[in-house]
This record gives sequence, structure tokens and C-alpha cells, in this order.
Amino acid sequence: MSNVPPPPPPPGGDLPPPPPATGPAPSGGVPIGDAYSWGWKKFTENAGAWIVIALVVVAIYLISALIRLPFADSIIVVLLLSGIGALAGFAAQYGLVRASLLTANGEKPTVGRAWDLKDFGPFLIAAILEGVIVTIGFILCFLPGLAALVLLWFTPFFVIDKGLPPIDALKASVDLVTKNLGGIILFLIVSVAIYALGAALCGIGLLVAGPVVLLATAFVYRRLAGTPVAA
Repeated sequence: MSNVPPPPPPPGGDLPPPPPATGPAPSGGVPIGDAYSWGWKKFTENAGAWIVIALVVVAIYLISALIRLPFADSIIVVLLLSGIGALAGFAAQYGLVRASLLTANGEKPTVGRAWDLKDFGPFLIAAILEGVIVTIGFILCFLPGLAALVLLWFTPFFVIDKGLPPIDALKASVDLVTKNLGGIILFLIVSVAIYALGAALCGIGLLVAGPVVLLATAFVYRRLAGTPVAA
């Protein structure tokens, strides 16, 4: 019988386990069905909180649009207010992505936590870069802009969830999408169809469709990135 002691446990073996994950570990392919099942489940569990968050976003966009109307004759003021409106729009997107990631962590999303602005600076830079790239793509030709939009889809998630710098987040999104391109395209087609269905219900359906699509997107991002998703 050997007296050689057993090897030590691997590094990190005594760390607390990650949050419980839904479904099997990612093994190729985009889990569209699982994503929307989870998104619907999480929306119904916190429907009130999500509707409030959605209404805050609607209010942000409405106010930024309406505030320009009295100054329609002043180009300078309109441009200034348009810039402020764009900033408000980025802030709205930031809150939505944070809320979806909070949910993926097993935490309840609230307005205060969704708009915790600690990561807003890097998010804003990444969002502006993404917008410039997509806009240039659409100017050159429609298809390059559409391709850029798809490839950079998960950029804000990498900034907020992983704390990546803007350029690294852009690269990470491109890498994630290119490795799962067919499944991501199918997922986005399904997402657009759900948005359209929500809009067809006098727009009110978007208060449900929007959060569910966002939650499903967070699920897909986490699963493809190999990060656990709370059950």
C-alpha cells in the first residue's frame, strides 16, 4: 500500500458554489426555448417591479421627446436637447440591462438598483462606440449595419456583468456571436416577432414583451458565456 498522500484539491475548491443554474451547461447551440421559458417565469415572479421599470423607461423617452417640441424653431436648442435625449436613452438602456442581470443573479430588480450608475461611464462609451459603428455600417450599406448590430448585441452585458472596458466588451460580443451565429440570428428573429406581437396589442403588450425579451437575452448571454443563471 502506498503511503503517498493524496494530491491537494484544485485551487478554488473550497469556494462557495455559484448560484444554481437552470438546465444543463452550455454545449453548443442557443437555448431559445429555455431562454423564453426562464424569461417568462422571472417576469411573472416580479411582474410589478418589471412593469414599473418599463414605465420608467417609457417616461424617459416620452419626456426627452416632448421637451423638444416648444423649441422646434431653434436648431441649436433642438440639437442640445437631442443630445440630452440621447443620453437619457442610454441611461434607460443601462437600467434595463442591469435589471436583467440582477434577475439572472437571483436578485429582485428595483428602480434604485437598476439605475445604480456605478458602471454607467464605461457603458456609455461602449454604447456610443457601438452606435457609431452600426451607423457607419448602415450608411455604407444596409447589410453591414445589420451585421454590426447583431455582432455587437451583447456589448452592454459584457460591460455591466463582466466589468470589461468598452473596446474589450465590443470584441467579446463579436467573439460570442460569431461562435453561435446561426442560433443568435434565430433568437433575434423570435425576439422581433415577440416585440411585434406586443406592439400589435395597442402597444400595451410591450410592457410584457419588452421585459420578457430582455430577460431571455440575459439568459442567452449568461449561458453562452458560461456563467450560471439563477433558477
